[in-house]
Amino acid sequence: MIKTLRNKFHDLRNTGNDTRASIELSRLGLEFTPWTKSAIRPAALLQLLNEILINDRRTVIEFGAGISTIYLAKVLSSVGGRLISFEDDAGWAGIVTQMLHRHGLQDWVTSVVAPLGPCANAPTGLEWYDEAAVRDALNGRTVDLALVDGPKAHHPASRLARYPAYGVTSPFLAPRAAVALDDITRKGERDVLDKWRALPGFDFDVSIAHSGIALLRRGPYFMTEM
Repeated sequence: MIKTLRNKFHDLRNTGNDTRASIELSRLGLEFTPWTKSAIRPAALLQLLNEILINDRRTVIEFGAGISTIYLAKVLSSVGGRLISFEDDAGWAGIVTQMLHRHGLQDWVTSVVAPLGPCANAPTGLEWYDEAAVRDALNGRTVDLALVDGPKAHHPASRLARYPAYGVTSPFLAPRAAVALDDITRKGERDVLDKWRALPGFDFDVSIAHSGIALLRRGPYFMTEM
């Protein structure tokens, strides 16, 4: 009974946070953009936009293109930033690119199709984005914020699929950087976070937000949670 009530309370709080976030996101003036059940939650997206503006994140990368690509590009365009978006599905990457053009945001985004394949940092049997494509796109860049929202990891067999993101991108992260891991309410993502924390040299403060993301920060920062 208590667990049921607790779950209902969490659902109501999440609905309220997402409703408030949707209102704030609408102020950006974007035309209708498809928002599916697999997309990042509005509250999580709003927190990422807060992170960009409040903590001066200018070079942003994301793993998994979608609604986040549009909104991140919109805010980065207002501050002269840059988004590098990695997507394993070429067809979906094409659809997101079309949306960027429709909103006039294509100049602020580098879209990289990086098919899934073997990865030295991946748990046995799991695939990750083409490491060479990722490293080539990041060569010479310093990343201020990384959003880890891919590859798909909802199936129990692929629950650790997002683990390689930290190891592959860490050489490119700024001394004062942030990493956002979406879907932290799932056991798989919580296990990924625990494994990251256990790595030698891990020096990030970790905040678990009601928005459904874990935000890892190092160096000085201001809180951006709703």
